[in-house]
Amino acid sequence: MDFAGFQKLRENLPERLKPVFTLGFYTGMRLGEIRNLKWDQVNFHERTIQLNTGETKNDEARIVPLNTETAMMLKMLQKRTDSVFVFGNGRPLGQFRKAWRTACVKSKLGMVTKHEDGAETYEGLIFHDLRRTGVRHLVCAGVSEQVAMAVSGHKTRSVFATILSRRLT
Repeated sequence: MDFAGFQKLRENLPERLKPVFTLGFYTGMRLGEIRNLKWDQVNFHERTIQLNTGETKNDEARIVPLNTETAMMLKMLQKRTDSVFVFGNGRPLGQFRKAWRTACVKSKLGMVTKHEDGAETYEGLIFHDLRRTGVRHLVCAGVSEQVAMAVSGHKTRSVFATILSRRLT
């Protein structure tokens, strides 16, 4: 996803999801990691997020750097809440599939096909696609592939290479 697509989609998302999307876009964090993120994992001084052992797909701890925009966004969010969770209003962030799809369709990043039996099928951008975008941002910013893999939590070079070789969406 390019920056124009990012801006368009963020514009069409509900307010509560804009920070979730922004964090995913810039960091490539998995939705489950974002969904359960707590304020004690955010270090504003170091501009990092600490994902602890057992909180990641491969159960390994890792540190995710924050750019200026994401750090400022999180700082503003923190001022507006007394929740232990960064997102989700007092508990882990719930599902937002319908809001995501609606915003993607409105942004021309997805489409819904309605079938004769009344069922609908969605094709388009899914939240997990932001992992690829986040990895590309790291590499384009000059971060070595080894460090980018450590930040994103990718274990094998082959999966990482596949991400980098796909066309930008």
